[in-house]
Amino acid sequence: MKIVNTENSEHYKWGSDSDGWHLLKFEDLSLIEENMPPNEKEERHYHNESQQFFYVLAGVAHLEISGNV
Repeated sequence: MKIVNTENSEHYKWGSDSDGWHLLKFEDLSLIEENMPPNEKEERHYHNESQQFFYVLAGVAHLEISGNV
């Protein structure tokens, strides 16, 4: 099994200056590592099929779930 990290994974930019890396990318499962600068935010969106899990290493994240912040 190959060790996967940000140095050997598919990279993409989003928002004003955020980075994302696809550490695992399958139709039924994905794992993405992201680096977001302070005050960055993602566009409001909804997933019909998938679920999301967030693990914050530093800073503070504000999440809206079902209209609640």
